[in-house]
Amino acid sequence: MRTFAIATGLALSLVAGIGGVALADGQRSTPTRGEVREARRAAADQELSVASIREQLALANDRLQQSAIRAAQAGEAWNGARWELEQAQTASREAARQARRTSAASERVRTAYADTVSASYERAPQLEAIAAVTQAEGIDSVLESLSTMANAQVGLDQRYAAFERAAARAAAARERAAATREAAIAAEEQAAEARDAARRAEQDAAAQAQRIAAEKSELIAELARLQHVSVRLAQRRQS
Repeated sequence: MRTFAIATGLALSLVAGIGGVALADGQRSTPTRGEVREARRAAADQELSVASIREQLALANDRLQQSAIRAAQAGEAWNGARWELEQAQTASREAARQARRTSAASERVRTAYADTVSASYERAPQLEAIAAVTQAEGIDSVLESLSTMANAQVGLDQRYAAFERAAARAAAARERAAATREAAIAAEEQAAEARDAARRAEQDAAAQAQRIAAEKSELIAELARLQHVSVRLAQRRQS
């Protein structure tokens, strides 16, 4: 507004006769209304040019800030993806260890059950039962022999049930290990994508900063010309 005020004041002073224009014959002439309007228009145009440059500088600063924000956000996304990857890999390793432990436990139960079955068939429990009944001395002895056989069968059934439970736990642990392994692979892919995006955002921000710096240099030089000041002073006023 200072430039506009100076130019307007000059135009008004010319109208009021405070200042005159020297003619070739030594006389002084008051500027015409057209000359005053032209002076005012020139001052207004100059003020608009200054305002436009300042607006462009503000927009350039905003673009620079936005590109820096995008780069920072991409970096944060990469950090988050790396953390997710570490968590997924830890879960996968733990699930794999659990699967190995449950598989080993299932194998021990299976071996114990197989040994029990093998020993049972080697003793031929049916023949032992017949012999026990035929050689029994009274009904009490027969009942005792039959009870022993029943207990042996119950024990065998219990071992088989334990084997089934152990096998089910081992199968579930293997499924969890496979699922966590797939999750770790997916997390690794996402982390790689986030890393690449962060690098691109950083490169874009650097290129944008260079372009905006060149643009601002041109704008400040034009602003200094319009305000009739040095480039250094114009730059200091915008900082």
